[in-house]
Amino acid sequence: WQDLVVGAPYYFQRKQEVGGAVYVYMNEVGGFQSHPSLVLTGPSYSAFGFAVASIGDVNQ
Repeated sequence: WQDLVVGAPYYFQRKQEVGGAVYVYMNEVGGFQSHPSLVLTGPSYSAFGFAVASIGDVNQ
């Protein structure tokens, strides 16, 4: 099964600058969980997550 990566380039935490984030949802047992398996965040003003690409099955 393929996994899902969702980019959120304008993500920020309260009282911090916009840095962006990427949410990784692992497809486990034929379905996705309601919360991400992994959240990656970028440095301030990086727009991290603006571009994402197909990466297939991450946890294989």
